[in-house]
Amino acid sequence: MTRQVLNRGTIANDGTGDTLRTASLKIEQNFQEIYNKLGDGSVLMSLLDFDSDAIVFEGRTADNFETRLRAVDPTQDREVYIPNYGGELVMDSATQTLANKTLTSPIITMPQISDVDGAHNYIFAVNELAAERTITLPLLADDDEFTFNSHTQTLANKTIQGPTINSPIIGDEIRDSSGNELIVFTGNGSAVNYVNIENTNTGVPVIIQGAGEANTSLSLQGTGNGGVRINSRLALKTQGLNSAGTVSAGDPVTLFNNASPATHTLANGTTSVNGEIKYLVNKGAGTQTINETGNNIAAYSSITMTQNDAVTLLWFGSQWIVVNNQGATLNV
Repeated sequence: MTRQVLNRGTIANDGTGDTLRTASLKIEQNFQEIYNKLGDGSVLMSLLDFDSDAIVFEGRTADNFETRLRAVDPTQDREVYIPNYGGELVMDSATQTLANKTLTSPIITMPQISDVDGAHNYIFAVNELAAERTITLPLLADDDEFTFNSHTQTLANKTIQGPTINSPIIGDEIRDSSGNELIVFTGNGSAVNYVNIENTNTGVPVIIQGAGEANTSLSLQGTGNGGVRINSRLALKTQGLNSAGTVSAGDPVTLFNNASPATHTLANGTTSVNGEIKYLVNKGAGTQTINETGNNIAAYSSITMTQNDAVTLLWFGSQWIVVNNQGATLNV
């Protein structure tokens, strides 16, 4: 209803204004509209009031607490829209549950994600940045999982550039860039021996060594009729003896280069390994005598070598067998 204005006439008591009854009716109707708007028609709202700068919501209990709704002093005209939906207003520090919200360019500090029953949370923490960082999620073809550094997970279709890998457990094989087998592993559940590969400095050969037990052999073999092919020069580790001593079984070649005669003893080969080869070469002017140790030279007690003599020995069982002799004297 439009507010009804009382007609007071032109001057007092000139008879042109509203009658007392008409004026009273207008006043009654104006008040009635106010009571209808701000009350139940008979009583004004007891829980809602107006202050000079706020709408005041009175508390329902006798504790005199109130909620005042104020607007920050605007610097220009503003419009606030309340959506066509029932619910609660969202406050910046209140504990509330939000649903069906789309956030555009949000800044989130220490977000938490609850588990299924809400008993525990995933808490996301960050380090102090020196500059802005962008995290780009891949275009997934299907559902997937994040990968975490200490969680047991299976990764697929990953290309890793320049990784640092400590003690990896590798499955059956390593493949080349075309997907073909490059190295195939045959595991042993109770293995204690392994291959040790050592890189070296300039001019020093790379070392590939059987390791694990104190005495571990390294076995190279082909399959079927295949063998072991060496496609470059073969250099055997050499023991140099320039005075009397023990001829080592650990070095394939013993080279004598002594100007004076000397006597040596011959060490045993490996008892459990047949086929060890030992080369004896005398380059010195002195005559060298190699005596057996505990009958470990088959059919002979010693070998006498003058300059440029050479002998090839083969270990079998518990003795060295002379398989080639170039000039040396084999003493019975």
